[in-house]
Amino acid sequence: MGFQVLTTTGQIKSFQVPTEVTISTTGNIDDLDFSNADLIRMTNSSLTTIRGLKAGYAGQRVAIVSLGAGQVDLAHQNTNSSAANRCINTVTGLSTPLAAGTGRAVYQYDATTLRWRLIHHQQGSPIAVTYSAGDYTASTGTWTVDSGDVATYQFVIENNIVTFLVQIQDTDVSVTPATLWAAMPAGMTAVKTVRAFLLYQDAGGANTGGLFSVIAADTKLSFNKLGSNWSATTGDNTLVAGQLRVQIT
Repeated sequence: MGFQVLTTTGQIKSFQVPTEVTISTTGNIDDLDFSNADLIRMTNSSLTTIRGLKAGYAGQRVAIVSLGAGQVDLAHQNTNSSAANRCINTVTGLSTPLAAGTGRAVYQYDATTLRWRLIHHQQGSPIAVTYSAGDYTASTGTWTVDSGDVATYQFVIENNIVTFLVQIQDTDVSVTPATLWAAMPAGMTAVKTVRAFLLYQDAGGANTGGLFSVIAADTKLSFNKLGSNWSATTGDNTLVAGQLRVQIT
């Protein structure tokens, strides 16, 4: 629907009234028909993954905003949608997330490659990594991390850079491993080796500094003391905490 305006020069110009559509569907959505609206309002109550948008015209833009209680994931080149309806994201190894109630993104249609291209993305709030005991390992022996030990394990994606926010405490370590590891969320793979400061407590000792890192082509975060291995302890008294920015595929 449009309207016309008479300018001071006597010309009549037409304008398109912006339109919007509200989507509450949860689960996977293929070939989403958004009626060529300018704005897609996502009010899903649980996780929704958009795996394709109905093909548009050259240069067409559509904004997607997360307004519901559920996260919105934007899939990259997902084959469950028709080829011309697929989306090209900056991050290719996993879906690009919009945090529940805060995330937003803009796609523009490329009529040459027949794809929607992500041209703007703001994840919104940090997203917590889903707990799994098997994600926490050690270079030798075991690193026992219970669900309640994970005070913070969150991430924020900006373009193809992910920032990890970590504080894992009250954990146990068997034997004396050189390295403790936490798996990155599925699909994240580091492009380059990156190192940062690590705050840690080893078997209840004083706070001190170590090495928080990820190795190129690896899928897990590394925690190291400087100059020695981790101590064996069963007293729920080993802690690691820090921030790390990592380029991912």
